[in-house]
Amino acid sequence: MMQDHEFNENQEMFLERLWCLREKGRNSRDILLGTQDQQNRKELLTRFQESGCVKIDGQQVDFMPKGEESARDIIRRLSSLGVHPGAVINVRQHQPTAILRTGETDIALELALVERIYCRLLT
Repeated sequence: MMQDHEFNENQEMFLERLWCLREKGRNSRDILLGTQDQQNRKELLTRFQESGCVKIDGQQVDFMPKGEESARDIIRRLSSLGVHPGAVINVRQHQPTAILRTGETDIALELALVERIYCRLLT
């Protein structure tokens, strides 16, 4: 069983993914699970449902109050740094401190925080 507000990196990324999909009106189970790492995502979805963070109604997946609060906290943490879902982030420097740029803002981050950011290359 998951403890309130004690999520690992994969769990936080899963909640963030659901939040972003919901904002786009695309929070169906199939889209949430995607095609990659589906078994892990199914397990996460089951665990979030069992812990009362999400509810599943047919194909529709949505937050319960506890999950909504946790996902909002995750999104706020990122937003406070100027990073929001879908933001374009450029790496300006790797060492000794990572410096990222989003928009016109440069952000210096500790390595421990940088390792928790999931990015996808734009093609």
